[in-house]
Amino acid sequence: MTEAAARRALLHFVASRCCYGSRAAGELAIRRLRQLGTYRYRLETFSESRLSEWAFEPFTNEVCNVQGIPTEAKAAEEMPALFRKNNVFEFVSEHHLNFPGELLSKVSGENIFKDENVMVYPIIDFPDPEISLASQRAIAEHSAAFATSSRILRQRQTIELIPITEVHYQYSGKPYLYYIYGLENKVYALDYPERCCCGCTIV
Repeated sequence: MTEAAARRALLHFVASRCCYGSRAAGELAIRRLRQLGTYRYRLETFSESRLSEWAFEPFTNEVCNVQGIPTEAKAAEEMPALFRKNNVFEFVSEHHLNFPGELLSKVSGENIFKDENVMVYPIIDFPDPEISLASQRAIAEHSAAFATSSRILRQRQTIELIPITEVHYQYSGKPYLYYIYGLENKVYALDYPERCCCGCTIV
């Protein structure tokens, strides 16, 4: 992330907010760019479940020549209903910033790990221990929840690195900061100095 890119991201953010003026974004002096990042772990379990039940339909205006219980060859068999579902477990590692973690679920990151199989194994010895623990917990939870009541067809686990840049800047002699996050370069600027009306919230 460069100063020019950081300023462009802020200008784009300000342009999308009716209560924010663009002068501060154009005139502020960037003092420091702190490159950060956090990991997002995701487990997807694709499963199917079947439901079978007795169904009866009387003969109407037809002649039934079969006596007794019909054999499989004579009985029309209807396949049970098939249900398929993609179950998702998601975890974002703690980033220890003055930054709402729920915003990270709305952006994408760089995929640094992908494992796909009928059944995947827990990740071990990842540099961030929280991700290894999340992988163990997710696989155990999905196995307990779906292995007995349905059939697991496929599992996929991924790890993304979500970039976060902490931008320290100065405007009118006062220090401020904002964050740029995700590959989309979204901006979180809680204390942006040029807000022209009251009651504005950042989403």
